[in-house]
This record gives sequence, structure tokens and C-alpha cells, in this order.
Amino acid sequence: MIRVKDIRVKIRYLFLGLVLFLSIFFYQSSSFIPTFQDKYYQTNDFGRVKLQRLSTSSSLLQTTTITSNTRYQINQDEILNRECQYIDAVYIWLDESDSNYLKKRKEEGFELDRNNTNDYRQLDQLKYSLRSLDTYAPWIQNIWIISDDQIPSWYHSNENNQKLQFISLEVLYSNRSHLPTFNRLSIESNLYNLPEQVSNCFLYFNENVVLKSPVNPTDFFDENFNQVLFESDNVFESTLYDNLIEKGTIDDFYKSLLVSGRLLDKAWVSDNDNKDNRIHLFNSVIERGVYTFNRKILIEMSNELDQQLQQISSQKVKLSTTDIHIPFIYNQYVKKLSSNSNNNNSNNSKYQYKVTNGFNFYGELSELSTLQDAKETESKVLCLNNNLNPLDEFYNQDVEQILKYYNSIFVDPSPWEK
Repeated sequence: MIRVKDIRVKIRYLFLGLVLFLSIFFYQSSSFIPTFQDKYYQTNDFGRVKLQRLSTSSSLLQTTTITSNTRYQINQDEILNRECQYIDAVYIWLDESDSNYLKKRKEEGFELDRNNTNDYRQLDQLKYSLRSLDTYAPWIQNIWIISDDQIPSWYHSNENNQKLQFISLEVLYSNRSHLPTFNRLSIESNLYNLPEQVSNCFLYFNENVVLKSPVNPTDFFDENFNQVLFESDNVFESTLYDNLIEKGTIDDFYKSLLVSGRLLDKAWVSDNDNKDNRIHLFNSVIERGVYTFNRKILIEMSNELDQQLQQISSQKVKLSTTDIHIPFIYNQYVKKLSSNSNNNNSNNSKYQYKVTNGFNFYGELSELSTLQDAKETESKVLCLNNNLNPLDEFYNQDVEQILKYYNSIFVDPSPWEK
């Protein structure tokens, strides 16, 4: 005869066993539910790459290294066979004051610039740039920040707003031997290899670029996702800058345009062609600020200039004598591939573009008039280059004034701040 007490004991153990089984089952199941972040980068036909997630429990970036090929390529067919559905934003952000970054640079044998190691920490321009996007461009679908496995000290992962994601350089670079790098241009030369999750149409920002007023998607792409190119009224004429280079009075920006024009000459124009056909003789100067990109055109550009871009990618530090300007070169490809290029109304191409000027304001923060000019400009985008010298006796006062200005126009924190 079975006693009631024995039955109760057996039921109790069965119940505890069931609870334990269900706990283990749901734990394992939830670990492998393919959320968007888990699908951030997974195995595909080209091999396994670095999987990167944002921790929802802390501000630390958790990464898992998986065996990878020496050179990883995205599935270009996927990009080329799809159309733009929405607009993303892409940043490149490097914390040059980070101790690990400085240690890595020293180990690679590159001299540290002591005058610039505090710039990014002092101004936190990325924080204000993200505030401007959250305030004036909430229609942006996703925000992607390319970094060297760094996150800002003020960053907070928001479970209710996961439109912001980080992309490791090890994911971006098609050739891992080019890492580590301390050269923003090297990173730009790999933008064609962005993960497939990034939209075909995106806006490229540096952390020193902020939106000053509300913007609409049509400020950047029309209803058919044809893009807007931002150029100034100044015409880029090669021989003029040749003379300025000889005199040593040309800055790195204009020098990069000259180098870019000559690169395109070699790629596009034969020696027998009339020199008036050379690309750098008739192009306007690109505005410094926000840039529009279509990944299909970017891939075509990267395929045609693969050797040149790989050379740039391998340069671990900035070389002002040979540096090119990636957005400027890209804009020339837009013009080359568009049906309305050079006022040609041919329908041979499905791409079209529009040029506008005055959309971006550019200023050097070391200039006393820059903040006042930024306040008065009607431009919708501000590009405020942080060229302050921490050794200058007025440095702390300048930083205080700049932060006061930023906080006056971007009062509310973004969803990704602590």
C-alpha cells in the first residue's frame, strides 16, 4: 500500500525537477533567439567574422572574437540587388585620449601628438552631434558608429531605443593586416565594406558635425532616393593649387582635393585626351559637413579603385602629401554614373543627383569669430573643427565657451546618455 506521505514526496521531487528542466530550457533558448543585435554579424558564405553586441546591463561593449578570414568581404550582390528603403547615419569616432589607444599607437612605433590627446575628451562632440540627430532628424532609421572597440564614457545602452549600434574596425576592414590604424582616412577607404544591415542610403558624419535646425529626408535624397551633393560656389582649378603648393600656402583640405583629382585623372582620362576633360579642372569644392552616400555607387567606386583604396587603407597614420578626400572622389563617381551628368539628359543611367550649396557651415574652433558666425549662419549643418591646442593659455576658457554654446542649443540629452 502506497502511503500518502510517499506520494507527496514524489510529487514534490517531480515538481522541482520540472522547474529545473524548464529553467535550463528557457535559458538556453533565450541565449540563441536571433535578435537584431545577435544577427549583427553572423556566419555567411564568406566566412565567420567578429560578432559584436551592446550590453544591455552595462555601458561596456561586449565582443566575441570568432575565427575569420584574412580578408573579409560583404555580400556585394545583396547590396547591389536591393534599393534604398530608408536613410541611416554612419559615424567614424576615435577616442584619441583613450589610454589603450595611446598604448597601441606607441607599440606600433608612431609618435604621439601631445597637443591633441585631450581634444575629444574635453569637448565630447559626438554627444552633441547625436543630440542634434535625435532632435532635428528623428526620421533617421539607424545610427552606426564605427570605432576601435571604444565607447564614450557618457554612453548608456538603451533597451527601449536600440537604433544606435557600434561597428568594430575588425568588422569593417576587408584586410585585417591594415589594423590597427590611427588614420581616419584609412577607415573611410573601407566604408564600401559596411555590414549588410546598414541601409543602401546613408549620411556620413564626423563627430564634429551637428544639425543646427530641423532637416527633412528630402534635404539629402529625393523621393526616389537620388542624392543631393553639397558643394560650394568655388571652382576647383588645378594649376592654381599647384602654385599654392609650391609656395607652401595651401592647407591639407585643398591639397587632398588636388591629389584626389589627379587620382581620378589617372583612372578615367588617357594621356591623349584633351586636358579640359580632366576631372579636377571643372569640379566645385565639396562642402565640409554631412555627406550623402549610396552604397551601390560606393561599391562600384571601390571596385574600380581597389588598388588605390587598399593602399590608403594600409596607411596607419595621416600622410598629408598623399591623402585623398573620399567624399569628394565619391561625388565625382555620382556625377559620372548619373544620367544628368554634365547636363546630359540621357536615360542610360538610373541615377540622378542635385547640387546645392550653403547647406553646411565650416569653421575652426581656434578662430575667435567661429562661434558667432555659427550662431548667425542660415546653414542647417555646422562643422566645427576642433583644432584647439591644449597647451594654449586660453584653452580652458575656449573649451568652456564652446561647451556653453553646445549646451545652449542642445539642452535635452539623447536616449543614449547616462
